[in-house]
Amino acid sequence: LLVDDDRPMLLALQEGFARYSDTFSVLLAGDGKEALECIKRQPVSLVVTDLKMPRVDGFELLATIMAKESATVSATVTCARRADQTVMRTSPRSGRSV
Repeated sequence: LLVDDDRPMLLALQEGFARYSDTFSVLLAGDGKEALECIKRQPVSLVVTDLKMPRVDGFELLATIMAKESATVSATVTCARRADQTVMRTSPRSGRSV
């Protein structure tokens, strides 16, 4: 599940993952609220989310996933763009940080 309110970024990520379509499917959500609705409809193994979004931001999305949806989501990756760099972090469950 890819979550970002920047539509061109979301579509670019989807395009990047297209070559793996025989391995897994990619779901898209424009913000955290859409992502939570998607998770309720079907199991999701991985969430890649932006942090700064309207309605439900990435922090609230991750907190909700950890509190309520932990049985369906096994890993999360967060991304935040700053003027000088992109920061990526993985969930504590995976034990890795980039």
